[in-house]
Amino acid sequence: MELRPEHDPEVAAIVGKLKTPIEADKQTNKQANKFVDLVTFSVQLSRATVNALRKASVDRKIARSFPASQQDIVQTAIDTWLKDKGYLV
Repeated sequence: MELRPEHDPEVAAIVGKLKTPIEADKQTNKQANKFVDLVTFSVQLSRATVNALRKASVDRKIARSFPASQQDIVQTAIDTWLKDKGYLV
């Protein structure tokens, strides 16, 4: 599910406060390049989880922390879980 500011006024208000481009984009892009073979994969999440992901993403972008994008946060979380359970090397 792609979240776009034009679909949610609350997200639009938050995104509107962000300065772009942010310096962290360079670091994010370098680190995200390790995920070169991306495939579209959809899942349904609870509203609370999606809202928490939105907030985490915005907060991390403002703080210029990696991972910051929703894609990178989800990728990192899933990779960590899969590695911990022995499914991903």
